[in-house]
Amino acid sequence: MLFDCAKKLEGKNGVAFRLLKHSGHSVGSTISKSWKCWKLFLNLINQGLEEEDRGGFLASIQYKLESLRPLLQRLLTGRMINDVPRAGFMQTLGTILPQEGSREFMLKNLQNNFFNEICAGDSSKIFISHVFELLLQSYRDQEDCTGNTILTVNKAIDFVYATLRVKQFYAQSEQNTY
Repeated sequence: MLFDCAKKLEGKNGVAFRLLKHSGHSVGSTISKSWKCWKLFLNLINQGLEEEDRGGFLASIQYKLESLRPLLQRLLTGRMINDVPRAGFMQTLGTILPQEGSREFMLKNLQNNFFNEICAGDSSKIFISHVFELLLQSYRDQEDCTGNTILTVNKAIDFVYATLRVKQFYAQSEQNTY
């Protein structure tokens, strides 16, 4: 993983991780320590969860993130209306996407509307907001390297998914030690 993933990042100051489950399924990602999302990643991994929030709570976030992938792709790869020359009204309406300044606003609305059922306590809401903060910053960091593409969004979503899976693994390990 060092030579295949981490050394290929721009700046070569990367960390690659992969969680291999007993079933053979693996999940992982690569992140540069010089990216702004590095600190957010560490904070999310180290953030404590309430006893009832472990396991099922993290799985529900992962499930919802995957089902929201198409919407997240459209929100994060926002284009200005000027990018669509001479389009009809319906085509223009379909391509109006948020600009950089409104990405945070749109993600906050998405967070409030789609994750309100699974957030029972304040710690859950804070954790969800940190997940979306990591997603947005991860996208911005990867966008600087690879540009504004669907592939960049997918990498950011996959990175957050991998982070949540690792967090879930540690949460399960903590439950088994008691």
